[in-house]
Amino acid sequence: MDKSLLDKIFLAYDIRGIIGEELTENFYLNLGKALVKFWNAKVIAVGIDMRQSSRPFSKALIEGITDMGCDVYFLGEIITEIGYFSAASMKEIDGTVIVTASHNPEEYNGAKIVGANASVVAGNTGFEKIKKIIIENNFPSRPPKGKIINKDLIQDYRKKVLSFINIEKIRDLKVVVDAGNGLGGKFFDIVFAGLPLDVTRMHFKPDGSFPNHPPNPAEEKNIREIREKTKSLNADFGIAFDGDADRASFIDSKGRAPSGYYTGPLIASHLIRKEKVEKPKIIHDTRLIWAPHEEISNAGGIPVMSKSGRSFMREAMQKYNALFGFETTSHMYYRDYFFWDSGMVTIALMLELLSESEKKLSELCDDYYEKYPTGGEINFEIKDTKAIFEMLKDKFKEGKYNEIDGISFDFTDWRFNLRESNTQPFVRLSIEAKDENLVSEKVQLFSSLLGEEYSKTGK
Repeated sequence: MDKSLLDKIFLAYDIRGIIGEELTENFYLNLGKALVKFWNAKVIAVGIDMRQSSRPFSKALIEGITDMGCDVYFLGEIITEIGYFSAASMKEIDGTVIVTASHNPEEYNGAKIVGANASVVAGNTGFEKIKKIIIENNFPSRPPKGKIINKDLIQDYRKKVLSFINIEKIRDLKVVVDAGNGLGGKFFDIVFAGLPLDVTRMHFKPDGSFPNHPPNPAEEKNIREIREKTKSLNADFGIAFDGDADRASFIDSKGRAPSGYYTGPLIASHLIRKEKVEKPKIIHDTRLIWAPHEEISNAGGIPVMSKSGRSFMREAMQKYNALFGFETTSHMYYRDYFFWDSGMVTIALMLELLSESEKKLSELCDDYYEKYPTGGEINFEIKDTKAIFEMLKDKFKEGKYNEIDGISFDFTDWRFNLRESNTQPFVRLSIEAKDENLVSEKVQLFSSLLGEEYSKTGK
């Protein structure tokens, strides 16, 4: 296969591409063969999302795996975190592949890959080697042909998620859930069956054509409906899933969509109280840092910054044996969920947190909005990222600088981070300041610096 194409579809920590143009059944056939060789595998687990292309692509993937004499545990339609659960809980498997494009639109598909014991497979540690194997195209068959064995892990997975909370503490809560026609709704009903919840369901029918809106809660247009519904019902909180449900974004009764910048410290503080661990480390990304630093420290934890992205966050979680980690995007990671992210564990903990506090999410977030104003995350399409970074380094050279992820500059009363997206052709700008007027002033400054001379704003 063409190296330039492989370089395009193998991203920082997963595979994504346009169906038919960049991703074909032949690609998945070769990917299956390459993974057997990469792992010297005897058993590989395979799961799929609800996209129409996922079944034929998984069939080709499984054919490639079994042609190499390797058995397949077929997990059926699953959310990504069940893939992590499979790789960690079934010690006989060498890795798991989920055919999914997460929150991308219907014309996309892809794959998320984890190794034995739910280890990271990405970047130079994995993807470069897998690409090299595909390009070499040296796949001698290893008869006999591998077997396909169906596996159902759903109830074991449910038990794992609910182990994070005391379900006896969950009180009657009014919840609005928008599954975005992904698999989040199906598994929400399975995991939280029997709890005293008044649930208003939106777009629960799995449909890979996404007839209502794309399954990406990071985009404002995709959460307008649940904002209005949560507000009109005066619900305790709302939940907007992305396509593969590893991310649960929350909505409050005022119609706001607090990002992980606000909900991460809430859950971190709750976990620190629950676990009673002495000075646990909590990982967070570099986009916005003031709320994590102050709130985690006040709760008795130690905040640690990491590069954003699921493989980078997972590696940092494991390196520091961190209790918890979160990104501004609302991906949240747990030491006791194999250091990986889980939307369902996050929901479970939010249910417990709100039940114990006897407050709505909006009441818990009010202080954060007032204390830690931000400009959100603003996307720009940049032609020459290196030139932009060098220009900003010179312009803001008096600030405190770090390049853990992109570039960050800290000043007394404001700061910013600018980083390249790992999954889309954007640079992403995050600004925080001591008051909203200063936030607005700096957003205008960067709109002038980046928007007119160098770019157009991404959507």
